[in-house]
Amino acid sequence: TVLNPAGGAVLLSADSKGLSIAGRSFNWSERWQSNAFNVGGLSAKMAVMERGTSCYKDASFYVTEDCGNLSESLLKIAQNVCMQFYLDDRLALQESTTRNEIGFASKKCSLILRVERFDMYVDQDGKHSNGYRFYFSDRISNSGAKQLYKIICAAVEKAPPGGMI
Repeated sequence: TVLNPAGGAVLLSADSKGLSIAGRSFNWSERWQSNAFNVGGLSAKMAVMERGTSCYKDASFYVTEDCGNLSESLLKIAQNVCMQFYLDDRLALQESTTRNEIGFASKKCSLILRVERFDMYVDQDGKHSNGYRFYFSDRISNSGAKQLYKIICAAVEKAPPGGMI
């Protein structure tokens, strides 16, 4: 395995199924592959991979008619939630505890990049709703982003920003 800090990798494996699972787990997409690669008499697959685009999750919230854009407020809530987590050496999402605090600051990266309002609408009952998109780091897997998204939504529900119903 050769990793490039810019987000690329060359992977060589005799287990092609394992190679594709690893690619999905780390949010990589395949750019090129060769199935006929010989490694010490074993048939192997070589793949050139690149880091996938950032995961995002969408949420809609009922709001007051004059609430404005709540992206910044939602980003602060999301950042507070994400501060409790980090990605370990295998890029798996880990929760910070007293046992693993050592080295936590050095491994910490911004897991949530931004929050954007992408939709505003009024439903058939006259309730106003805004759709917001939460963008996660391109280093986090889709399952990690889903996990954080659920915790973020619970935090928003527990303490909604002003203007949210």
